[in-house]
Amino acid sequence: MANSKATGTFIAECRKEKGLTQKALGEKLNVTDRAVSKWETGRSFPDVAILEDLCQELGISVSELLAGKKIEAEHYQEETEKILVSSISKAQMYGYQIALYGLLLAVMLLIYVPVFILKNRLNMGIYMIIAVSVIVFVSMVYLNHKIPGKEFRNSNIWLEGFRGGIVFAVIMGMDFSVQDSLGGVSRNDMLAIGIICAIGLFISIGAGILGAEIRRQNMKIK
Repeated sequence: MANSKATGTFIAECRKEKGLTQKALGEKLNVTDRAVSKWETGRSFPDVAILEDLCQELGISVSELLAGKKIEAEHYQEETEKILVSSISKAQMYGYQIALYGLLLAVMLLIYVPVFILKNRLNMGIYMIIAVSVIVFVSMVYLNHKIPGKEFRNSNIWLEGFRGGIVFAVIMGMDFSVQDSLGGVSRNDMLAIGIICAIGLFISIGAGILGAEIRRQNMKIK
């Protein structure tokens, strides 16, 4: 959430730059000079209903008001995302990521089952399901990259490890389906394939955990 003291100090600085007294600013916003004084000392925060008017009088943006400082143009999006992320709890952020991964998995299965399981019984309805699933999948991947807080959301080591394992399992399932369509796999090769799968799963989960830990450390450094 916004730091009321930092925001208050910033309001006072901007007011003085505009050559306004607390009373003059209050009159423009239809509030008392005491209310302005409380804002500037961090004892209260401006009402949401007058935030835009306040920012207009001070010549700043709402993002700058919440950040408690002037934001350079090249850092505007980054600072705005930080403010948005700080207003959302960790549980909500991770909950969103879990829901997103769950939906992505469901969409992957909607594509996987018709293509690799029902490949000999495809019809127009199934083709439409596949097409819609592909569009939804691409849209969700795009949203995952564009919605603020991606680095934070992707820093849970267990969540990212689980995702790595699921993605590997789906890819291997597709590969087995292809092998089966080409004549199947001999019994003598099953043990070797099982060992390879176990090693691949371990590496996939480990890579997810390692990537999440690196992102977590980078955020601490910043």
